[in-house]
Formats: sequence, C-alpha cells, structure tokens
Amino acid sequence: MVSKTQTSFLYFACLVFIYSLFYQLQAASQTLLPATVSRLDVTSRQVEIQIKISDKEWLFNLANAKNFKPVDSFGDNRSDLTVLQIFSNEKVVGNLSIKSVQNRGKLTILTGVYEIKNGKLHVGMKVGIETRLQAEPSLPDRFHENPKAPNEIHSRQDQATLVLIPGGKFYFGSHQVNTLHYTAPYEEDDHLTSRVSFRQRRNYPDLPDFYIDKYEVTEKQYLQYLRSTGTQSSYAFSDSLLKPVNKVTYREAENYCRWAGRRLPTEMEWEKAARGTGLQGEITSDESFRFQPFPINYPTGNTLDPEKCITASSNVPSPKEVNNLSDASPFGVFGMCGNVSEWTSSWLLPYRGNSKPHAWFGRRFKVIRGGSYELPASLARSYERNAGGIPSLATDARAGFRCALSIDKAKNYFE
Repeated sequence: MVSKTQTSFLYFACLVFIYSLFYQLQAASQTLLPATVSRLDVTSRQVEIQIKISDKEWLFNLANAKNFKPVDSFGDNRSDLTVLQIFSNEKVVGNLSIKSVQNRGKLTILTGVYEIKNGKLHVGMKVGIETRLQAEPSLPDRFHENPKAPNEIHSRQDQATLVLIPGGKFYFGSHQVNTLHYTAPYEEDDHLTSRVSFRQRRNYPDLPDFYIDKYEVTEKQYLQYLRSTGTQSSYAFSDSLLKPVNKVTYREAENYCRWAGRRLPTEMEWEKAARGTGLQGEITSDESFRFQPFPINYPTGNTLDPEKCITASSNVPSPKEVNNLSDASPFGVFGMCGNVSEWTSSWLLPYRGNSKPHAWFGRRFKVIRGGSYELPASLARSYERNAGGIPSLATDARAGFRCALSIDKAKNYFE
C-alpha cells in the first residue's frame, strides 16, 4: 500500500513538474530580441527601435503574421498594424504598433506608435521585443479556408464545371519594361516576401481560394441564358454550340455570370488559374524560408505549342469546341492559352512599380486576357494584358469569357 507520506511526495513532485513545464513553455514563448530606443517623440508617441538581428525567418514571420496586413498593399489602403509587446527587465511595459520595418546592414529598424502601460521610454533605453508571433508563412497552393471543398463543383444553373484554385501566393506579371504587364522585379538578394515598410513583394500577390470555370462559356450555355431570361441578342451563333462564346461585350458577359450565380474573374485570378503559382517554397541552409520563382509563360509551359494553344499560328478558321482542347493549365483549366480571349472584371491599371504612363491606364477599360485563334501567338502568354471597352463596355463586342466564384459563395455547392 502507498502511505500518505508517499502520496504527498508524489503530489508535490507532480506540481513541481507541471510548474517547471509551464515555466519552460512561457520562457520559450517569450524569447526576446534585445533592442535600443533610438528615437522618440513623446507628443505623437512615435518611436524608432533598433534591433541587431540577422534572423530573416523572424522577419518573414512578422511580414506574414495573421494580425499583420501591409499598408497600401496591392491597392488596399489598410490601417491594420502588427502589435508587438515591449519588455523591460523581463516585464511588459507597453505595446508597439509597427508602421514600417527597414534593414540597415546588421540592424533592423522598427518604427511605429507606442503605448506604455508601466514606466516610461527614453532614447538609449535597452528594451526587449517579443518574438512570439501568430505567424503563418504562406506556402504556395496551400488550401487554408475550406479543407472540405472539392477540387471540382458543378453549377445547377448552367451545368458548368468549376475548378478549385487553392489560395496562396503566386508569381504574376513580367519584367518587360514599357509594357502593360510590367511589374518591378523581385529583389535578387532576398527571396523573402518582406520589403521596406513590409509591403508585399510586387510579384507575389496572395489570393484566397476561389473557383473558376473549367472551360470557356459555350454557345449552348449562352443560348440557355438568352432563352431563360428572354434577353434579346444579335449574337451570331456558329456551326457548333460546343464552341465558346466569342465577340460579346463586357456587359453581356457580366450579365451572364450574374444570371449563373457567379461573377467574372479578376485578372489576378485569371492569371493564377492560367499560369499556376510559379513558386516553390524551400528552407535554406541557414533555416530561413524563401520562395524560389519558376514562372511559366504559357499555361502549357514556356514554349508555345500551336496544336494546343489555338492562336493565329494554328491556322484554324474558328475556335475549337471546348471539349476538344488540350491546353490544360497547371490547375487543369482549359482554353486559357488561346481559342478566344476573355473578359475579366479588372480595370486596366498599372501594376505597382510601373511608373510609365499609358493612354489606356485608368478606370475606362477592362482587362482582357488570353490568346485567340485570330490573334498573334505572343498574346497567348499568360501575363499579357489587352484593353476592352472601346468605345464603351456596352458596345465593344471583343471577347469571350468564363465565370468565377468566391469560396464563400460556393459552400452551397458542396456542403
């Protein structure tokens, strides 16, 4: 039998073990970076803190923390800031809301607004900055919002098949200057997504999960829409209803997608579906995380195959039936290499880093993507942009289209 003394000893030992484990966990979760207050404005509560740090993985995690949303990133003006705790003598003295992060040689400079709970800050003060972050580095193709979502769903309205495009970062645009698709190149010496002020790398936008039509909308589907809605149209149908709709206006494409319970894709969504991610994540020799870019020019690879990509080089008199296409993108979407060009919902605006003015830039024309049996093969490259809506979005019958669906709108398809 176990005596009371032995029982008390075992109980005390368990308490010591639990306390020790708790202390270790707390210490591990609150590892601090030694830092120095280098500038301070008491009136505006602006502060600059210097950290001697070479831990790029921590900086990557800071840039991708769940509670961090870059300011003015990709057209979004957001005020959300990462908030880190400031320590002095291993005690929390306040918070730092970060506005920008800069690398200056071996120093990392955090600037932001501080809030002190205990004591005061002063220039030259030695402090500690927490390293614990709610970080989630974004691996390409991560499926992070709806793990039960199937790879394909089917529309009840027009019987379209939609393909899931997993959320995450992807490579877009090109570095060809003086073009509509120019975007500033990534930094050759740093493949992390963090930048000065932690704006997202211009080449690596991060999209949420979405669905996109596997094929271009066909004439059969368009005829169903016209009959169902009683819409009057002068559209000239071809010899096969399985060929894609072509030479409709932006408004006609928009109205169809609305009737089908979907929407037109953005040009970013279109390019990712056509091109894949173009990125591979890896852990480097110094245990930091980085993306390696491996972009492709066409949905089928880096070279054009005129048998697969239906352009003017294919010498065909009309588009092919969608079920006879063989130009599958990395995500299994067809018709994005050619056949007919496609409307997107995006205005033709310059990408970040493109400061060269262009007469087409502005909120007048919509972006058209993809090659066409009528157009040169060069326009079949997945990053090429063209303008539609001349003279107006209601009269310029210039392209075909496919529809897209946000993941939150797709739940009724698979739940």
